[in-house]
Amino acid sequence: MKMNQLFYKRCLRMYAWYSSQRKIWGEPCPKTVAQCLRFILSIARLKFEFYFLDNLYLPYIEIAITTRCTLKCKHCSSYINTIEEKDLYSLTFEEFKRQIDNLLANVKKLHVLKVFGGEPLLNQDLDKILRYSLANKKISNVILTTNGTMDISDKLISIMKEHRKKMYVNLSNYTSNKELSPRLKTIELLNKCKENSIATIFDENLLWRETSEIKYSGRTPKEIRKYFFKCTKRCLHIKKWTLYPCPWAAMYDFKNLYLPSLQIVKNWSAWTKAGGGTIEKIDLSNPVKKETLVRFYSNSDYLACGFCSIIEDNLKKRVIPAIQE
Repeated sequence: MKMNQLFYKRCLRMYAWYSSQRKIWGEPCPKTVAQCLRFILSIARLKFEFYFLDNLYLPYIEIAITTRCTLKCKHCSSYINTIEEKDLYSLTFEEFKRQIDNLLANVKKLHVLKVFGGEPLLNQDLDKILRYSLANKKISNVILTTNGTMDISDKLISIMKEHRKKMYVNLSNYTSNKELSPRLKTIELLNKCKENSIATIFDENLLWRETSEIKYSGRTPKEIRKYFFKCTKRCLHIKKWTLYPCPWAAMYDFKNLYLPSLQIVKNWSAWTKAGGGTIEKIDLSNPVKKETLVRFYSNSDYLACGFCSIIEDNLKKRVIPAIQE
């Protein structure tokens, strides 16, 4: 019961907040009477579905369909710029479909699926990926994130327009980076989406922060848990058949840092065992059990938090986005 309550607190309330908004990204709290009522009703409905009907609702999942990118950004927050050429990959449609199907096998609804990379427009199966995601009745909204260096084909526009009620294009605003001006198609893409009534997410004042080198922080198990509770980046991430608590955790594992760190963090096994065990990641090669998802969302001890520096990086000076190496 305690684990179920944690799942409800961390997952379902976030889902209810998304459901109460007319837009994907709303204000940090309900402001209008209509928003407050929708939020309260969403909470009540989801609580009933979860506790009495045993249905799971997930608020947000993002999936990297490729690690290839048109840019090589110095301060890439996903550390894509640190991946060697031999380790780059792109998902096929069949691989994408199987991972999503296995994840949602015992889930009633996923509110937001974010498709990104790398640069997702480099994936040759993107049309199939978007068509399947948008037609999937378990997925309420789909976001495609692009850096604005590639045109969106008429075929993709047609697919997105057909499902425009649940489709969003998150267009990275790198226009303040004059070095990239000759390569950017930002304004053209915004106009194309507007002409076809496709909703866009666009930060007019986007700035980045410097990123730190990936290394173990020296945190104790207790400090790792405290770091987790301070973090606001609860963006579950799929990379190469695995679900992670965030894209940074995925990158740490991608670089084979997990196994060595088990020996670095003193008393980690004893700490997690005392807390009832922990699930660091979920294998998506087979259908995911409902109990596994509940345990994963209820976890407070992620080894990845021992490497993370996002809280410290957020205190660093702001820089123009997408500075190239």
